[in-house]
Amino acid sequence: LVAIYAQHGSSDIPTAAYAPTQARGYGVVGTSEGVIITTSDVVPEGKDTFVVARSDGTVATVTSIVRDSLTPYVFLRTVADHLSAAKFATSLPTASGTPVRLLRSGAPRAVSELWSATLVDSASLVVQNSNDWLESTESYQRLVTVSPAPPKGWSGAAVLDDQDNVLGIWSEAQGGAVPIVTIAAHVASLGQADTLSRFDIGLHTIDLSLN
Repeated sequence: LVAIYAQHGSSDIPTAAYAPTQARGYGVVGTSEGVIITTSDVVPEGKDTFVVARSDGTVATVTSIVRDSLTPYVFLRTVADHLSAAKFATSLPTASGTPVRLLRSGAPRAVSELWSATLVDSASLVVQNSNDWLESTESYQRLVTVSPAPPKGWSGAAVLDDQDNVLGIWSEAQGGAVPIVTIAAHVASLGQADTLSRFDIGLHTIDLSLN
């Protein structure tokens, strides 16, 4: 896990200046080559530059940002390497009351924090623009919600099952976590790509009536 900060001022990164309270949010290490997965409320659209900080005090610059048009997930490529990648869950538990934990960490010299909860539901996710989602694919319309929900400041935290597999990444803006299985297959390829390609299949209508 890492903490994510907006970078301001000089390109020289004063590690000591990055305190846990200044973090924009958190992220999960997707590959050992430095791909970090987070959410759009941690790294919103805009011209900000970002850095990631690990719990050992090292800080790495974000070199590129790739957004998934179908989910709130954002992928950061960094100059860091030899990282320990997270384990992703291959399926999503759906039974209400299943124990889960949220984990956030990564700020320099910070201690990891856990939030214990139980699975409420993998409920249908309502989005403002449904045209951006594959409505025929149920997994893209599901949202992991937990009780009690964590307080503010947990966006980007990993939602873990009892085997420490990542079920999803928490998003305050979404009020839950989109299942990680929806994007896990794409993570490795992001080390060589600048965009995340998705197929878009749908029906469109046109008015052929003569006026």
